[in-house]
Amino acid sequence: MPAYRRIATILAVCALFAAGCVSTQKRYEKAGKLEAEGRYAEAADLYIQVLEKEPGFEDAPARLREAGTRAVDNYFAEARAEEAAGDVVAAGDMVQRLDALRRRAAGVGVELPAPEDYAAFRDDVMERAIGSYVERAEAAEQQGDWEEAHRLYGRAIERFDLPADQRAALDAQQGRVLIRWAEAEHAAARHRAAFDKTQQALALVGPETPLGERAVALQEDALAAGTRRVAILPFSQTETAARAVSREMLPYLNDVLLYEHAAEPPLFIDVIDATEVRQALRRYRYGADRLTDREAADVGRRLGANFVVLSELAAVAWEERDLREETRHVRTKGRAGKDTTFVVQRLTLAVEAEMTYTILKADGGGWPRTGTVEADARGPFARGRYPGDANTLDLRRQDFALFDEEELAEAEREIEDDLADRLAERLAEALYRDLLNLI
Repeated sequence: MPAYRRIATILAVCALFAAGCVSTQKRYEKAGKLEAEGRYAEAADLYIQVLEKEPGFEDAPARLREAGTRAVDNYFAEARAEEAAGDVVAAGDMVQRLDALRRRAAGVGVELPAPEDYAAFRDDVMERAIGSYVERAEAAEQQGDWEEAHRLYGRAIERFDLPADQRAALDAQQGRVLIRWAEAEHAAARHRAAFDKTQQALALVGPETPLGERAVALQEDALAAGTRRVAILPFSQTETAARAVSREMLPYLNDVLLYEHAAEPPLFIDVIDATEVRQALRRYRYGADRLTDREAADVGRRLGANFVVLSELAAVAWEERDLREETRHVRTKGRAGKDTTFVVQRLTLAVEAEMTYTILKADGGGWPRTGTVEADARGPFARGRYPGDANTLDLRRQDFALFDEEELAEAEREIEDDLADRLAERLAEALYRDLLNLI
């Protein structure tokens, strides 16, 4: 490395160290000002930051011991005052701040002494503070107010730094509340809500415990009772959409939806096999045209479905963008060939499409749920333009595809396939979202 570069590197490193020292010095000086103003907890926090960055910085350990001890005494005095005023929860908060400060100080090698009789006071306050939440939670549970009971148990867990055994006990109590809440939802035929509550309970108590086994059994019952069968009928398309896409587009779109994007429905949705749906349409003499809502509901009932889905490719629009033209010289074929030119057009071929869907209840009850999804796709496209018969041109091998109708159509179909994939993905998302909202 050249000498000037080594010097520049050394200076840059020194600058970084200097910047760090200045930052630490400023933090130390600010801590001193806070300490002088009697803001001991804030000062102690800054001294800890100084020592975390630079252990042994000047007399920071001594200053931390002084400011930290005063902060501990203040926290203890506030805790006693809150306890005397009857607010054991606020007293518990002060105790936790005191403990947190002592832990952080110990982490940088400074032990802050605990106030006299602190251990007994701490244990008593924390037990009563947590007990106040538990008492209110149990009262809410007895009244069947599962939401409030769940909130209170959760608040006790969030608010206080609990030992492992106490945390496990509160988790079990909260799990019990969630299971009882799930049982109430299941009895009210809100099976998805019941399932969700059991999932939360299992995260707290585990599947191997008695409460967990109870949750699993309830979960299975809710899933069995709440699952709905759905018949997705083959897609239809408007005349304008049919003119804008290839004949293969609609069958491909239908297959991509059923066998890829909708192949793994969420819990509580059972999609009837596509073959079974097609067989029913043939059996009951329904043609390829779009079915009416009444006809679709009839097919659904015959299939034992709860819901029927009708979808239609409503609109498709192609657009050519960023056209660039290049003139190429070529000769015509034969001994008497002549010099001529043709144009290569390179562009971005873009397509946008809109699909509509309708979700019907097979029993005919209620209003249908309708929706729309949109998607677009684009890709590079190149073609040749010649005012005469392109077959008379003596083209190079790589230029044949520019005039080959099958090659050009295949390039369009690749973009069309990309469009179908995106439409199917968005349609599956929309259908499952709406169906779950109906269950």
